[in-house]
Amino acid sequence: YNVVRDPAVGCTTNVWYRVRATITTNGPATVKYQWLQSDGNNTSSNPGPNYTLKFTEASSQTLTREWSFHLGASTGTKWMQIVIHAPSYQEYPQATFVYDCK
Repeated sequence: YNVVRDPAVGCTTNVWYRVRATITTNGPATVKYQWLQSDGNNTSSNPGPNYTLKFTEASSQTLTREWSFHLGASTGTKWMQIVIHAPSYQEYPQATFVYDCK
């Protein structure tokens, strides 16, 4: 994962966190995946794979998930995570960050 905060410093009205994950295959494949995050977005209402990537050959694709916090949002440690449902199930570690604007 690569976690980027925008803006990098300060507490503006909106602070964005972008998590990038790269998925690599060793040949043609259809990858079904899902993003999870600590606020429950994409978990309770949509418990299965949400997205599909098609690879025609061995290669990599980079995915981006964005999460916006408005000034006054609850502070603390947050996380986003990618889960692969197919071709074989795999949960990747959580990408954590701390939102600390009050």
